[in-house]
Amino acid sequence: MFSRNKKKINSRVRFQSSRFRYQLKQARGYKRPSRSLPETDFGILLAKIGLGSWQARFFSLVVLLFLVYIAYIPNFLFIKHINVTGGDQTARSSLEASINSFLEKNLPLPQKNLALLSKNRLKEYLLKNNSHVLKINSVDKQFPSTLNVEITPRVDEFIIQNGTSEYSVSNDGLVTGEVYGTASASLPTALGLIKLSGGESLAWGQQALTEGKPEFLNKLRKRLPEAGRSAVDYYEIEKLATPDLAVYLKNGLKVLFDFTSNSDKTLDRLKLLLSQFSDSDLKRLFYADMRFEDRGYLCYKGTPCVKDINLSNASAMPTSTPDNLPN
Repeated sequence: MFSRNKKKINSRVRFQSSRFRYQLKQARGYKRPSRSLPETDFGILLAKIGLGSWQARFFSLVVLLFLVYIAYIPNFLFIKHINVTGGDQTARSSLEASINSFLEKNLPLPQKNLALLSKNRLKEYLLKNNSHVLKINSVDKQFPSTLNVEITPRVDEFIIQNGTSEYSVSNDGLVTGEVYGTASASLPTALGLIKLSGGESLAWGQQALTEGKPEFLNKLRKRLPEAGRSAVDYYEIEKLATPDLAVYLKNGLKVLFDFTSNSDKTLDRLKLLLSQFSDSDLKRLFYADMRFEDRGYLCYKGTPCVKDINLSNASAMPTSTPDNLPN
């Protein structure tokens, strides 16, 4: 409707306009302004990376100064609170001091900056410089400025008696020192007594119990009161490297185990085996040999197997329980 009323300008009339001819002449003679190239190599390099103009250089400088401030100058990201859990107060205080020592290091980035802190390097440093720490369970960053560290302490858990000498052993099987003037009867109840019958020598720092054995012994101490119906009195091994273990219970029963076996399954079989005996009948037993897979053997007092028992070769009489005891 509107397009019908609008007059179309004749092209001949438009070209007669002096203003239009001037604009057309200007357009014909237009040349794009040439871009001046830097004359120096450094200037060319800046142009290639997008820093050819002063505006780009100013913005990049601002960003660089901000990153330097965030990384190196104390700010809201720098660690102000350290929380250590696990172990006693002495162990926690010592570990906190080691953490502060590590945070002062630049590797090359400042480790006191929570965002730049290397958790793996911190773990390695703490384990190397703190003998009382068995394991670093976790290192958690709680932004903006809190570091949480959870540890498992290395504590004495066993006493190994070798003749007249006694040595304290940690929960990872490491000999931590010699116990002087301590009789076995007066040992702390929290420490398990292990008698070494083979006369093998021990020294401070020696790995007396290899990996897995401390856990095996602790599992026996926790579960034998139920499975064997008596608490553990002491353990006995012939040599440190042997897989054979004898456990003497307070009710007089001796139980033979294999360190390489599954402790839970073996204890389940022992519990099933002894469940067939009353307390009075249980007193007739001399030992139970649980070193055989899927079965257990019993030796009664007053039978030939009593004289032949030793840790490396047990002559036992099989019980009346089925051979296919549950694993």
